[in-house]
Amino acid sequence: MRSPLRTLAIASAVLVVAGAFLPAVRVPLLGTASLYEYWQGGAIAVVVLGALALVAAMLRSARPIPILGVAALFFVARAGMRLHSGGESRGGSAVREIMTGLGAAAELTWGYWVLVCAAVLLVVAGVLLQQRRVDDTPA
Repeated sequence: MRSPLRTLAIASAVLVVAGAFLPAVRVPLLGTASLYEYWQGGAIAVVVLGALALVAAMLRSARPIPILGVAALFFVARAGMRLHSGGESRGGSAVREIMTGLGAAAELTWGYWVLVCAAVLLVVAGVLLQQRRVDDTPA
């Protein structure tokens, strides 16, 4: 039987992977863009980290899950900071270039917050899985 914490880790990892493709940024008159459309490099890193966390949860390896969750949270937070700081205009996607120019009007949408919550839940699930494993080991 699968433990609830392991199920939470698996569900959080799946949400992290899917979250990179949810609408994360909205610019008036232009519409919304996912993290992948806004910052492809960061989105690919988030997808890879989420996939690694999913594999770790499936293999019942709790140790790397919180580390992968913190790394995913870093990239998600960095995307939010790029948007609000005006981003770096050193090439990249056309969507990001347009949104960087309209940075003051751009705002984060529900997809971004789903991604943040999923990454935080991944960290919490990993830490609790490790704690449970420590408590279950005989002295």
